[in-house]
Amino acid sequence: LVGYVTSVALIAAGASDPGLATMLGTGALSDAAALGYSRAQEREADRVGLTTLERAGFDPFGATRMFEQMQQAARFRREIPEYLSTHPITQSRVADMRSEAEKKPRGIYPDSIDYQFIRQRAEHNMATNPRDAIVAARASKQPYLLALSLSAIDAHDEAIETIETLHARLPHNVIVIGTYADILIEAARFEAAIELLEQHLKNFPGNMPLQVLLARALSGAKRHTEAVDILWDLVEQEPNDQDIWYQLAESAGLAQRIVDLHRARAEFFVLRGNFNSAITQLRLAREKVTEENRLTQILDQRIQDIRTEAERAES
Repeated sequence: LVGYVTSVALIAAGASDPGLATMLGTGALSDAAALGYSRAQEREADRVGLTTLERAGFDPFGATRMFEQMQQAARFRREIPEYLSTHPITQSRVADMRSEAEKKPRGIYPDSIDYQFIRQRAEHNMATNPRDAIVAARASKQPYLLALSLSAIDAHDEAIETIETLHARLPHNVIVIGTYADILIEAARFEAAIELLEQHLKNFPGNMPLQVLLARALSGAKRHTEAVDILWDLVEQEPNDQDIWYQLAESAGLAQRIVDLHRARAEFFVLRGNFNSAITQLRLAREKVTEENRLTQILDQRIQDIRTEAERAES
């Protein structure tokens, strides 16, 4: 505060250059102090995070390894100086985390099979050539990655056989169940996928990924009305999920449920910020409802709500 008052006084007295210099210097000192305070908070946050990892049963050294990999990945980028960065991944920060991790009692941390599956799916998604991924999966004996890669090249029979064997080993793993169903759907074996998913949804009621897959399988089997009913339940749970609204619109169109089609499209457009198109879709839905009832009231109110949301977004 004294620095700013002094700079204003100098400028008012006609010494504009010294006044501006004083103001800039004061700002730099203020920013440096704030960053220093942020560093202390950051170190404390890292320590709390490591303690939380340990209490949750995870290896605290995993966080250190993650930061080391992030630092290695960014080594060729042009970075701003550490003292000007808000959250730098520096040697000192990594060393501090490793020092804190070494204070924790050593434990045994087996690899998480779910983590391995998710990692293999990431490898599959990033692979430029699925056939190369197949060779790598066979060499490293990774049946999950192998099944995904086989499905990607339409080798459906072998993909199903591979994931079926993995499912027999891990019959209650949701990731394997979902992938098994997804591979069946890609192979156009919709009834088999429906049977699999309905069986496991008895053990995992309300599981959203499995229900989304069930809706896909039902649509593939031309049981569109059942798919629409499932998807309406899902969007009530997750109203901000664009993908589910899009899938609902597609299934509703195939089921010839035109009002549902327009309503789903409207919500999809709202989530993408396209309010005019959303209102147009709701008006089309309103035209399809011939009698005044609760649905017309819902549609009218939703149009008004979207107009209000649009005005708020513009302001």
